[in-house]
Amino acid sequence: MKTIPAIAFKAKNKKGRYLSDGPDCDDWSDPNGDVENLEDAFCIVKVNLESPSVADVEMAYNLFDYLKFGPSSTEIKEHYEPVYVELTQQQFQTIKKRNEWEVPE
Repeated sequence: MKTIPAIAFKAKNKKGRYLSDGPDCDDWSDPNGDVENLEDAFCIVKVNLESPSVADVEMAYNLFDYLKFGPSSTEIKEHYEPVYVELTQQQFQTIKKRNEWEVPE
């Protein structure tokens, strides 16, 4: 089964925890809502399904600063580090559906 390359934001001081993809995905047992499952994590996935780059991470930081809610890029950089991950097809489909992405298969 083909995996999908992505970048998730791993919590710096927590083992196996990632930045949530929003309040609907938060793990309420974690004080910051950080999640263990990648399908609930904020992930960078390229439209062409190729491996994301450092430039894609920078664009995500710009998005965090542009949004009127949620953490700033400074807060993200302080508490999380971008890491390469491989999403299963099931994880990718869950993320795609939740975010209403129109990505080619």
